[in-house]
Amino acid sequence: MKIREFFGNIGTFRFVRDDVVMFTVRSLDDIINVIIPHFDKYPLLTQKKGDYLLFKIAALLMQKGSHLTAVGLQSYCKS
Repeated sequence: MKIREFFGNIGTFRFVRDDVVMFTVRSLDDIINVIIPHFDKYPLLTQKKGDYLLFKIAALLMQKGSHLTAVGLQSYCKS
């Protein structure tokens, strides 16, 4: 609950098992405006950093709608 409060009460919790709880943010707007700025300010220092950078690229492509066309996806590959 503290994690959700920290991020401004975005996202939801789901109990997977007795000892596992998942925190999920599905809103693209919340991902772009809350989650990405947090991890840009406080970067990961592990191998997960590469995963985050790909996640960020995918979210930004989705924000622009570029993920919907081959040309939009290819524009990322060229940059």
